[in-house]
Amino acid sequence: MKIDYIENEGMFVNQSHYIKSLVEDYGLEDGKVTGTPMQANIKLTQSTSEESSQFKEKGLDYRSAIGSLNYLSQCTRPDITYAVGKLSQYLENPNEIHWGAFKRVLRYLKGTHDWGLVYLGGAGHDIVGYVDSSWAEDERSLSTGGYRRKRPGKNQDLVRQSRCHPIGEKSGLPFQN
Repeated sequence: MKIDYIENEGMFVNQSHYIKSLVEDYGLEDGKVTGTPMQANIKLTQSTSEESSQFKEKGLDYRSAIGSLNYLSQCTRPDITYAVGKLSQYLENPNEIHWGAFKRVLRYLKGTHDWGLVYLGGAGHDIVGYVDSSWAEDERSLSTGGYRRKRPGKNQDLVRQSRCHPIGEKSGLPFQN
């Protein structure tokens, strides 16, 4: 992790070296970059046993690869957190589509390797919160949502994630207004 102090302003934290190392480790040095970490219209689904077996025969360590992305998202790259969360849902039985989505995140990171976080001195002590949700886009019609709240100056970091079943025809529950 690289920390640059900005005189009289704050500091800039990034992991450019780690990202370059990941890109090399997965053989994407010559690959093209992409502008987003995940395709907007991609539908990731559970693997069939045949797809999972074929992927495992290749000897690719999907769990470790996603773990590397998770480390980045937690330390200096919150912009990939949603993609990492989605890819993490398939750690047990990944397939080629999941691996391709992982490589897309890496190609995005390759193009944005010099991005990071800026911490400004004297910026105040307001509570800052972030929220995101998927709105039932997986094959089980579950919504995934989560939020993160930080209180600067306090040793308190609250992270929550939830999954909700829809109310309506698919769930067998009545519609609610």
